[in-house]
Amino acid sequence: MIKKADENTISNWLSALAGDGKLFGPNAEIDEWGIIKNVSSMGNAFEITFSPKSIFLPRRQKLFEMDADKPAETIREVLPDIPDGAVLWGLRPCDARALELVRRVFNENEIADPYFNAIWNRTIRIALGCSEPQDTCFCTSFVGGNPFGTQGVDVLATKIENFFILEPITKAGEDVVKNFPNADEKDIEKLAQIKKYATGKVNSSVPTDIADELLEIFYDVDFWKNSFANCHGCGNCTEVCPGCYCFDIVDERNGEKIFKNRVWDSCISENFTLSIDGENPRRELYRRQRQRIMHKFSYFALRYDGTQLCVGCGRCVQHCPSQIDIGKVVKNAVEENIVEKQTN
Repeated sequence: MIKKADENTISNWLSALAGDGKLFGPNAEIDEWGIIKNVSSMGNAFEITFSPKSIFLPRRQKLFEMDADKPAETIREVLPDIPDGAVLWGLRPCDARALELVRRVFNENEIADPYFNAIWNRTIRIALGCSEPQDTCFCTSFVGGNPFGTQGVDVLATKIENFFILEPITKAGEDVVKNFPNADEKDIEKLAQIKKYATGKVNSSVPTDIADELLEIFYDVDFWKNSFANCHGCGNCTEVCPGCYCFDIVDERNGEKIFKNRVWDSCISENFTLSIDGENPRRELYRRQRQRIMHKFSYFALRYDGTQLCVGCGRCVQHCPSQIDIGKVVKNAVEENIVEKQTN
């Protein structure tokens, strides 16, 4: 049953969750997602540079700890301490879809990541429908992508004037909003109008069924060099991407304790493929950017039933100092491949 609640009711509900230590969201004061202690610090997802990926895959996550003098005898696993019924409020539908894709990686076949799942399974994800998509958005290019998409979402909340329409997607979502009043037919009609209007505003698009075509252009060095000639290698693109999940495992000592931590890594980093003997198959920057494009639009799709790892959020375009547009690169790759076939 679709529910309805005014802004004050939602604010009071979120304040109660924050008081119990059960609220996560976009913290505008620190430009990051995390635990919310006071709802006054919450911002809009579009105002936050980063995605909520850091909640489920923290930048630095403690996996094990041990005593420095007897590490083998004292090693202890450290699982995330998340209260049951925690709510993540305000993520974008594209972010939720990206998290669902990352979750798929961390639960492939019979291998399940206990750290990611400990947070995922105890968190109710309430996404806000994108009533005003940005110019850099191209979420509708992908199957399941939509300003009001529901992949990875428990409840979809859409703001209409001074109230929210709450659409439960999962059983957990139904339970969390069950005490709110039901929406009436006029509310649902307004919701349909807003969805139609917003979806129509997403004008950018990228070709998607191109896994094999990208493989064919892999060795066109000139194309990749030209495409990323202005890249500085800063790594902003992978830093803000909700779907990038590369990590490293490092041992760190603090006093008498040793910690084994999982930390974010990036395929744009020159050291990402640096081996102990000094060899590096991706020393040149164009090779690293080629890997990023190939992973999102080819390798991932070939491994996971044609699904691309990119969700069209547009963050990498927004935060690139050289204004490199991943969508344009992919389009140009397809066009270049067509030209090469015609001339050969």
